[in-house]
Amino acid sequence: MGYIHRRNKIAEGAELTTPSNAQSPSQVGEERRKKEMNYQEVREKSKEFKEVSKELDDRLIKIANMTWQTIAGDVFDCIGKDTMKRSEVIECVGDADYMFTHGNDPEAYAYFLYLFHNNEKHLQKVMKQAFPYAKYCY
Repeated sequence: MGYIHRRNKIAEGAELTTPSNAQSPSQVGEERRKKEMNYQEVREKSKEFKEVSKELDDRLIKIANMTWQTIAGDVFDCIGKDTMKRSEVIECVGDADYMFTHGNDPEAYAYFLYLFHNNEKHLQKVMKQAFPYAKYCY
């Protein structure tokens, strides 16, 4: 079996350029380091929030979904069923700091902790947006 190779052709005399807003690998690494926090720093950050935020709601939804995508197979294997209610999914995702471990957004997890301790009603609303279906299947 053969392979088809495609080559990007550049017009004669054209130059390859990089967008002016592109980041070098070292800049990307620096940005990543700025976002990294250990668990204690996340707990302290959670005490800094004073109100709900649409941007952080969206980021919380994203890390909740990322976490579910990571743990769902193991969860279904452990419970021995192939369906779960939304409330069970939300409980699993919010449990045991899974979002801190798998969500890759410590600030959004700090926001989750803030809502958990200060505004449970809003947290329920956001998590229902993250998991809109009544049941989830394996």
